[in-house]
Order: sequence, then C-alpha cells, then structure tokens
Amino acid sequence: MRGVRNGKSKGDKSMEIKIKSFKTLDEQLNYLMTHKNVVFEQTEDAKKVLFDNNYYNLIACGKIKFTREINEQKHSYGASDFKDWKTYFEKDCQLNEHLMVNILSFERVINSRTAYLVSGLMANGNLSGAEQISLVHTIQGKYNYTGYKGINTWEHITKKTFGELRHIIKWLWRNEKLDTVKQIVEGYPFLKTHTLKMLDELVNLRNNSFHFRPINIYLVYGNIRGYHSQYKTRKRIVEAMCFQTPCEKAKSYMVEIFRNTKRFIDIKKQSISID
Repeated sequence: MRGVRNGKSKGDKSMEIKIKSFKTLDEQLNYLMTHKNVVFEQTEDAKKVLFDNNYYNLIACGKIKFTREINEQKHSYGASDFKDWKTYFEKDCQLNEHLMVNILSFERVINSRTAYLVSGLMANGNLSGAEQISLVHTIQGKYNYTGYKGINTWEHITKKTFGELRHIIKWLWRNEKLDTVKQIVEGYPFLKTHTLKMLDELVNLRNNSFHFRPINIYLVYGNIRGYHSQYKTRKRIVEAMCFQTPCEKAKSYMVEIFRNTKRFIDIKKQSISID
C-alpha cells in the first residue's frame, strides 16, 4: 500500500510508534544512573524490585515526582535514591489497592440496584412498546452474550460488567427515568451532577486500576484505549472512590500524589509554552 511506512500512513503522526529497545535488568539500572540520576545502594535488590514490579510502571510513576524540568521532551532529574522511587511507587500501589476494594463494593451495590429496578420497569407495564424494545436492545448489548430476550432481566443484568451496566443507566437517564437513576445512585453524591460523565470516568478509573496502571499516570495522562478526560474530573473521581471507606493512610498518599501530579502537569505546560 502506497504512503504507508512502519504501519502508519504518510503524515499521520497519531499512528507513529516510538520503538524502544529491550534492556536487561543491568542495562535498566545503568540507564537509570546515567539518564535519571538515580543512586543505588544494593543493585541486586533493585533488580529484583524492577523484575517483580515492572520497570515501566515503577519508573513512569516516579517520573511524576522526581522530574525537575522538561526541555525539548527530555526530562531532567536531581540526584535521588532508588529506594525513594520504590517507596513512592509503593504508595501509589497501596492507594490503588484501596481504590480497587471500594470500586468493587460500589459496583456490587450499583449492579444490584440496577438489576432490581430495571427488572421492575420491565415487569410493571409502565414502559411504552418502543421503550421496552429499546431497553431490551440496550440490555442485550453489542453481542448479547447472555442470550437475553426480555425475560429473567435480573439474571442478565447481574452478569454485566460495570462498563456494560453504565449503558443501561445511560438509557434510563436519556429516557427520563430520572427517579430510577436517583434510586440507583443514592448515597453517591458525586454522581448527582454530571452523572453520565462521571459514569464514563468511573469505567476509565476502573480499567486503569485493574490493569495495574499507576494512579500517578492515570491522573496525568488520563486515558486507556483512547479514552481521554480532564485532570479535574480524574482527580474528583479518585477522591470520591478513596473516601468511600475511611483510611487515613490512603488519604495521605492521595494528597501527596495530587500534589506531585499537579506540579508535573504545570512543568509540562511550562515546557510547551517555552517551545
């Protein structure tokens, strides 16, 4: 095919792929020393940390905290100890684990409420014929892998992922079943305004968290599979999920991460304005 090189069309920068060569653990350590000014006390321990935790996740997370300047897309760093990068990454992981527990609890509640209330709507005859057909199609989803045909609604909704479930809640909202939506989100005040946007962002946060993407990276770049969102929205949803259950340690980590991600974003903006 003409005009295509390395899998991208001529002039299509969105499809450019930056190729990075594989580095052994020893090469990773050397790169960190020479390019990121990282100091190691125990290199063998450091190699085990990188082997067990993924170089990209740990270093991309620490980059948010330890970058001092960005010039022509290159990040510069002050001298730092690898153990500090490890400690900061561990804080991110612990906050992420706290969020995961709360997200799962939230999903369980929302799924149960939606299954019950939508089953009632389907059974009580208050939907028009067109609405019922439309709602059946929404519950079926793109592939209808549960074989739903308008009966046993509770069972089929219970099997939905949260990403699929939000489309049912969106249907309720767009078809003015607002009392039902209100009952579903009762007790979650962050969902009372910008409901549909918040539902999308919850899916985004969930996907990031359960794919082990650091919260630092989610907050700064905020996308997975092409989904983009604003920093204020991402920050709000992390905060909302963190506060579902009290945990002072998770809260302190979140505040530190918010401070570092905001500082890093400001550095990025400053580098762009200079360019």
